[in-house]
Amino acid sequence: TSLYLEKCLRTVMNQSLKEIEIICVNDGSTDNSLEILERLQKEDNRIIIINKENGGLTSARNAGLKIAKGKYIIHIDSDDWIEQNYLKDMYKIAIKYDADMIISDFYYEFQGKKVIYQVDQYGETGTILDTGKVIENLFLGEKRGFPAIWNKLVKKNIYTKNNISFPEGISIGEDLATTVFLIYFSNKIIKLNKA
Repeated sequence: TSLYLEKCLRTVMNQSLKEIEIICVNDGSTDNSLEILERLQKEDNRIIIINKENGGLTSARNAGLKIAKGKYIIHIDSDDWIEQNYLKDMYKIAIKYDADMIISDFYYEFQGKKVIYQVDQYGETGTILDTGKVIENLFLGEKRGFPAIWNKLVKKNIYTKNNISFPEGISIGEDLATTVFLIYFSNKIIKLNKA
């Protein structure tokens, strides 16, 4: 849906970390999403648009992964938005610790309320997480782990050297099906205690 797309993209365009690729996958949309993407691309040459036939969320994520050139990858859904320093904070920690993955807290925002969702609370920001414990927490529900891909910054080579992609043809649980492998193959996972 195009309903939140511009708000989402503007929060990415306005990030304090400027050296980013903004890969937008138009997965056969039938609304005005492409029109919004093309208009914003005229404002920001970091925006790369991939137009493809509808294949679902996992197919769209894989299409973006194929062309990404950055050292780290993060997926942001079109109905989400991010704080201005989100990418800078995540990247700074990633570089400082040469991390394979950074996991952040996040907000749920609905009906005018904003609630912080804290995950994998093992200590201060910078704590190296136990891989097995992070995987265990994925399956233990609320306030422990969270299977979504969009609160995790991951080294691109974790995807490439382990041949990890999103399983196409499923629409529920696709994040978990991929996230568990990304965590398993990440030697150094760091928590950012910030939403």
